[in-house]
Amino acid sequence: MSAGHGGQILVSEATRRLILDEPVPMYDLGEHRLRDLLRPEHIYQAGDPVGRFPPLRTIDAHYHNLPSQVTTLIGRERELNELVALIPTSPLTTLTGPGGTGKTRLALQAAAELVGRFDRVVFVPLASVRDPDDLGPAIADILGLQIRPLGDLSSAWPLT
Repeated sequence: MSAGHGGQILVSEATRRLILDEPVPMYDLGEHRLRDLLRPEHIYQAGDPVGRFPPLRTIDAHYHNLPSQVTTLIGRERELNELVALIPTSPLTTLTGPGGTGKTRLALQAAAELVGRFDRVVFVPLASVRDPDDLGPAIADILGLQIRPLGDLSSAWPLT
């Protein structure tokens, strides 16, 4: 429901097969990743021609590099809701805790929930970063930025 717009009728591949004999025109909108499904779903628009509605509000409609999740998030609804509410006011948020407690999985689910509210939602895997000096380049690489040495800044802005 959240992928469509008012008055738009969307059906899945399975539903389209069930109503195949009905005289309802179906327009193929392609495969889309939906927030609560593990795999992309093939979506069709019933009735109205394509172009009458804006693009679907799916994870794929906005820039992101989030990996597909192979498991459903279970039992972390309170933490997820708190994190999703916190990020718009504190976009740089750190989750801490012992290894293996689900910090990354929770962060990825929160990021998926926030796709569409921001211009970009970017996952930067830092597990392989061991040297603090490599942190900036790792983030810049994922964001497609180049780090240039600043050089001598002593004469750029004299401090008084």
